[in-house]
Amino acid sequence: MALQENGSEKKFSFALVKNFLHQLRHLFVNSKALFFMGALAASYIIVEFSVFSTMMDYYEESVMVEDLGRSAILRNLQDGLSSLLFIFVSLISEAYTGPVTMISICAAASIEGLMLIWISAYSESSGALYAAILFLTIGKSGQTLLDSFLENKVEEIFEAREKIEIKDGSTEKQNELDLIRIILTNTWLLAPLAVGYVVIVFTDFFNQDYDIIFRNSAVLMGGCYLLFLFGSTKYRHEQVCDESNLGKILRICKAACGRRESDYPASENGYYWKGNVRTNLCYVYGKGVRLKPRVPRLFRWLDKAAILVPDVSLDTQERDGKVCSVKEVREVKNLVPMNYLCFSFFAYSLLVATGNTFFVAQASSMTTTNGYDISKLFLIEVAAEKVSRFICFLIMVGLRSMRTTHSTSKTFVVTTSIIRIGFGMVCAVICCFVARKVELHRLSWILNQTKELKIAALYPQFILLGMTEALVEGGLKKLFHAHVAKSMWSFVDSYIELVNGIGKLLLIPLVLMFRGSWFKKTIDTSHLDRFYLMLGILNAALLLVCGYYSFRYTYKETSPEDAAQPDQEDEENPEGHVEEEENQVEANVEEQEDHLGHFEEEDQVEENV
Repeated sequence: MALQENGSEKKFSFALVKNFLHQLRHLFVNSKALFFMGALAASYIIVEFSVFSTMMDYYEESVMVEDLGRSAILRNLQDGLSSLLFIFVSLISEAYTGPVTMISICAAASIEGLMLIWISAYSESSGALYAAILFLTIGKSGQTLLDSFLENKVEEIFEAREKIEIKDGSTEKQNELDLIRIILTNTWLLAPLAVGYVVIVFTDFFNQDYDIIFRNSAVLMGGCYLLFLFGSTKYRHEQVCDESNLGKILRICKAACGRRESDYPASENGYYWKGNVRTNLCYVYGKGVRLKPRVPRLFRWLDKAAILVPDVSLDTQERDGKVCSVKEVREVKNLVPMNYLCFSFFAYSLLVATGNTFFVAQASSMTTTNGYDISKLFLIEVAAEKVSRFICFLIMVGLRSMRTTHSTSKTFVVTTSIIRIGFGMVCAVICCFVARKVELHRLSWILNQTKELKIAALYPQFILLGMTEALVEGGLKKLFHAHVAKSMWSFVDSYIELVNGIGKLLLIPLVLMFRGSWFKKTIDTSHLDRFYLMLGILNAALLLVCGYYSFRYTYKETSPEDAAQPDQEDEENPEGHVEEEENQVEANVEEQEDHLGHFEEEDQVEENV
C-alpha cells in the first residue's frame, strides 16, 4: 500500500514538472512582444533605483536647493502628484487612448525629464531642475500602467493556450494549472527587476557622479523606448472601454444629485432593475426601500440614481442620464467603505513618503559614494518586499488547503486580508521606532565623534519598510477585490496610488509646520528622532482604528451562513442550479448582506425617535 502511495506521489510530481516545463516553453515561444515591453519595464526600474531613489540626496547637495525641509517638500510634491496623476492616466488609457499610447507618452516625458535634470546637474540651472521635476512626475505615472499592461499580456498568453487545450475537467488538474500559471506569471514579471538588479550591483554604470548617472539613465531609457516602439505593432491594437470607471461614478453621482429631492420608492419596483434579479438586494428604512449595501448616511442618496421617473419612457431617461441601473449603483456604492477605510492608512503612507525622503537623508550623512549606497538600500527594500509577498503567497496556499467547508472563499479572503494588513501596520510601527533609535545613535556619533556609524545600520528599517509595503498593499488589493464588483477591479491600482499619494502630500504641511524645530537646514541640526516617534505613535493609533473598522464593519459584510445558503438551496432544488448560475453575476446574492452594522443601529434609533 505504501509503495502504491509513493508511486502515485512520484507520478503526480513528474506530471507537475512536465506540465510546468510545457507552460514555460509555451511562454518563451510566444514572448516576442513581451521582450520589447520588458525592456522598457527594466529601464524604468533602473531609473527608479539610480535616479528617483537618490533625488532627495541630489536636492540636498544641489546649490539650487541645499535645505532639508525644502528638499523634502520637492521630493514629496513630485511623488504625490505622480501618484494622483496615475489615476487620470489610467482612466484616459482605459476609455480613450489605450495603454500603449499613454505608456509611450509617459516614457517620452521620463526621457525628457532625465535630459533636463542632466542639464541642471552640470549647469546648475534652477529652471531646468523644476522643468525636469515636472516631466519626471508625468513620466513616473506610466510605470505602474506599464507593469499592469505587461501582466495582462502574460495572462493573455496563458488564456490563449487554455482555449486550445483539451481539459480533463478535474478540479485537481485545474488547481495545478492555476498554480503553475501564477508562478510563471510572477516569475516573468520579476525578470525586469532582476535585470535592474544586475545592472545596479554588478556594473559601474551608475557608480558615478550625478550628472553622469542622469546622462546614462537618459541614454539607456531612450534605447529601451525605441525597442518598445519597434515592437508596438504586436500589441498596439488595444480595445478601449465604452466608459471608464470614473465616468461611471460621475454619471451616477450626477443622476443622483438631479433626483436628490425625490422620495424613496415604497417598493423595489420603483427602481430600474434592467432585467437584473431582485433577490435580497433591498432593505426597508423609514418610509422607503433602499438598495444594499448599506453605506454611511453621507452617501445614501446614491440610491436615487436608480429611481424611475414617472411618465417618462426608459429609453428617454437612459439617454438623458436621469436614471441608472441598480447594478451600476450598487457597484459604485461598493467603493464607499473602501474609501472610508483608506483614511486609516494615511499614517502608513506618511511612512512610505518618509522612506523616500528622510531615510535617504540619513543615508546621505553616512555615505560618500554619490548615491550608489542609497540605490543598494532601495534594492534591499524591494528584495524584502518581494520575499514577503512570496511568503504570504505560500501561507495563503497552505491556509486555503486547510480551509473548512463552513468558510466561503470570500469570507476567507476578507479575513486573511485584514490580518495581513494588521501585521503590515505592526511592521510600520516597529520600523518607525527602529529608525528613531538609529537616528539617536547617529546624532550621538555626530556630537561625540567617538565611533563611525556605517550605512549598514539603516538595513533594518529599509527591510521593515519593504515588509510593510508588501503586507499592507497586498492585503489592500485582496480586500478591494473581495468587496468591489469585478467590473471595477481595474481601479485597484488607482486606489493604492490614492492611498500613497495622500500621505506624500500630507507630509508637506507637516514639514512646514515643524520646520523651525524638527526640520532645520541640515539633517545634523534637525530632530528627526522626534518626527519618527510621532509617526510611530500615529501608526499605532491608526492600527487600532483600522482594526476596529475592519472587524466591526468589513468582516461582517458577508457571514458564512449567508454565503452557504445558495449551496443548501442547490441540494434541495437541483433543477434550479443552472438558472442560478446564469444569474449569479447579475444578482450577486452572496455580496454584502449587512454592510455596516453600526449604521444599522443608528437607523433603528432614528426609527424609534
